Amino acid sequence: MTVSIPTQKVDKYCQSIKNIVSNKYCSQGELKTIIGQLNWVCSILKPGRAFLRRLHDAVKGPHNPNLLIQISMEMRKDLLIWFQFLINFNGKMLISYMPTENSAMLNFYSDASKFGAGAIFGTQWIQIKYPSHWIKKGITFLELYPIVVMAHVVSSKIKGKKVVFHTDNIAVMAILNKCSSKHSEIMKLVRALMLLSLQNNFIITSAYLPGIQNVLPDKISRFQASTEDLMRMNLNKTPTQIPQPWNPVTWESNQ
Repeated sequence: MTVSIPTQKVDKYCQSIKNIVSNKYCSQGELKTIIGQLNWVCSILKPGRAFLRRLHDAVKGPHNPNLLIQISMEMRKDLLIWFQFLINFNGKMLISYMPTENSAMLNFYSDASKFGAGAIFGTQWIQIKYPSHWIKKGITFLELYPIVVMAHVVSSKIKGKKVVFHTDNIAVMAILNKCSSKHSEIMKLVRALMLLSLQNNFIITSAYLPGIQNVLPDKISRFQASTEDLMRMNLNKTPTQIPQPWNPVTWESNQ
């Protein structure tokens, strides 16, 4: 099933965004209006929710339409992403985020440990070594990281497809299905994944996979996977190289 956004709505929403980002402040009422407009788009494009989190946070508190709100750099970035998407991607047919029980899914499998992370897609797999201090980021962040990296590695292969990320972390599953998190650092990963989804028009879902069934990604994350393990699952002999911007040290220095 495909859908598109009516041109008149695109023009209206883009003008609302331009009115806000051109100023240092806007009223609570104005911001709530654009949030409502973009919420409508999110009913079609679920990944867009990732770029509403900071806007929602800005209007928390008592209702006061005339209250002035400062437009932070982060809010401006999110609004500009919305603007660019609406301008550049509308007019194309977009995959609807409605349940598709009979649609074929492309499956990702991943896991993480304090040592690193691993992810599998088809015959490809990646292995990431984490800096020792990353343990402080928490297991949810560590488990989400390889999912985002693997999606970037194979983005050309999943354009226009429906993908399911299998994880043994219930929190990660919930974050991927909601396209949002209350934790700011985790949202950096969520935004990167959801932007990739919007750019490549693929549907994101996630499913829980008990750890006892997620053996090979776990071994890869602990640097314990043997050649026999890889051959048994028909995987490539060596891991796919990850893009340099997603090397943990590089990624962290760019934040």
